[in-house]
Amino acid sequence: MFQQLASAFTEAAEPLGRGYDATIAAAGQFAGDLQPGAVKFLLSWRAVFDVACTDCQLIAGNVHTFEVDLGALDTQLAGEVRL
Repeated sequence: MFQQLASAFTEAAEPLGRGYDATIAAAGQFAGDLQPGAVKFLLSWRAVFDVACTDCQLIAGNVHTFEVDLGALDTQLAGEVRL
């Protein structure tokens, strides 16, 4: 589960780059106005994908398995907070 998710985050960067290229190309004469913000957007999402990929790989390594039963974790830790 976590290894597959890490791969999905890694692979998400490519379509994001293609979307950036297509957007700049479609902007025509306004490409220069759009480009600074689009570059920041592209770089910020690539950073998010990189961090998420690394986190998934760390979780998979630390639990010594590639899958975690999140339902079982929630059942065991479920509790009611009373104010």
